[in-house]
Amino acid sequence: MIMDTSWRRSSKITLRACRRSEIPAIVTLTNSAFAKSELQMRLIPGANKYPENLYNYSILKYRKRLVEKGMRLILAEDVDTGELVGFAVWQISGRCALAKRWAREEPWWLPVERQLLDLEVKYFRYVTNRCIDYCFKDELIENMHKNFDDLSACLHLVVLTVPSKHERKGIGRAMVRWGLDLQDRRVYLWVWRALSPVRICMTQRISRFSSTTLSVRVHRVD
Repeated sequence: MIMDTSWRRSSKITLRACRRSEIPAIVTLTNSAFAKSELQMRLIPGANKYPENLYNYSILKYRKRLVEKGMRLILAEDVDTGELVGFAVWQISGRCALAKRWAREEPWWLPVERQLLDLEVKYFRYVTNRCIDYCFKDELIENMHKNFDDLSACLHLVVLTVPSKHERKGIGRAMVRWGLDLQDRRVYLWVWRALSPVRICMTQRISRFSSTTLSVRVHRVD
């Protein structure tokens, strides 16, 4: 995946593009972070009973996201130790200069890889799945798209994860700022409360950062 080369670096942390070889580490981090979330338990009711099936699903999900059109997987890495200390997924929607540039940067073989991965996804869903509630997932995605389809070009912060031992170091803030710095546009973040999506709308004018918090306006969309 082609990535912007203007990485953000502090004295110890650097942000960079995810590599294919790092997907297992990302899966371990994200599955651990979301294991007790209400959304995760509703979406993946068989997680505890079929942990290997969940792992295979998660590997496939992030393999697909790595090559998805208009999507960027960002890692926060400790410069001294090489440890993964944060992870974010950004996705662009709508027509804008940034979306066109990302499309131009794609290697010629990426659409072929997407098609092959789509076949793997279908095989998992209809043959090997033991843990995912796809009826709920389909409904969830449909409702999210209803809210996003009417929006002008914007970035979506799909995933943001920082291990608990690395919280309060400004890592999450840096990964959010990476997206905000790409273009002077709205950025939408999905969070979850009691299975109801809450859209947090952020612009550079109203976003105020500290090392641990985002000051934003919150709008219920359910």
